[in-house]
Amino acid sequence: MAMHRLWLALLSGGYLAGALKLSNLSSCTTCYGGGNSDRVTINIMDDSADPILTTTTLPHDVNDQFLYLTQHFQAKDPQMAVVFIDVIWPGDLAEHLSDMSTLLTEAQLEAPVDNERQFATVNGVQVAAPWFIDSGFLYYRKDLLAKYNFDHPPTTWAELEHMAQTIQDGERPSNNAFVGYVWQGRAYEGLTCDVLELVTSHGGGNVVESDKRVTVNNPAALKALRRMVHWTDTISGPAVTGYTETETLNMYLGMNAAFMRNWPYAISNIRATGALGSLTGITLLPNDGHVVERL
Repeated sequence: MAMHRLWLALLSGGYLAGALKLSNLSSCTTCYGGGNSDRVTINIMDDSADPILTTTTLPHDVNDQFLYLTQHFQAKDPQMAVVFIDVIWPGDLAEHLSDMSTLLTEAQLEAPVDNERQFATVNGVQVAAPWFIDSGFLYYRKDLLAKYNFDHPPTTWAELEHMAQTIQDGERPSNNAFVGYVWQGRAYEGLTCDVLELVTSHGGGNVVESDKRVTVNNPAALKALRRMVHWTDTISGPAVTGYTETETLNMYLGMNAAFMRNWPYAISNIRATGALGSLTGITLLPNDGHVVERL
């Protein structure tokens, strides 16, 4: 499973004055609603004796979120005090962020997964604190598996391809929009996560290894990438190359997909629909002989 985490970070320099008045930064987690469009920055207003926190909704697209933050950092926006950032951003944003060890206790900085703190440490300084973990999962229609005589969800990519194609072929006559498998195919960070999951589950390495060697040009990784390209002509269709999490989820919610790769937040949206919630199962992503524990 790919690991995707947001981090709590404080701006460095003069931006800390208001932030330091916060008695419990962990209470800020209530500012997150669970979807990409709800990721926020927290602003501290200085027009009263006590700090007033206001939230600013970030753009929906994760690339636009990063651009928004970097623009405000470079402009030295005095209102920005606390930001929620992705696990891969600390290196790019470190110059704008504070040393979290001066603001939180050791217990508050602990992470449940090995090496998580290391990801937020830049040049020996931890610039962000762990907030939550996101992992990719496979959602599937239990009713459709039963209808086409499959007694368990796929555990390998070959099984997924067979099941998805069988169900797609059976459903297409009555629903021309139906596809077997939807995922995040647009050229953005979501696709990067999907590619890493697929490559790693094929034993293709990590693209760039810990010793900085670029190793993606290997048979296992190429097999994974060719497999993903093949999906755009078969079980996913060409439209998937324009999908983010939202389009992927909408396809599934519209009863137009048998399988979906998405983050845990999707389950609440699915359950809210009523009938579809009881028809949906969730399991680990398939593999090609290499189980992915984490990335």
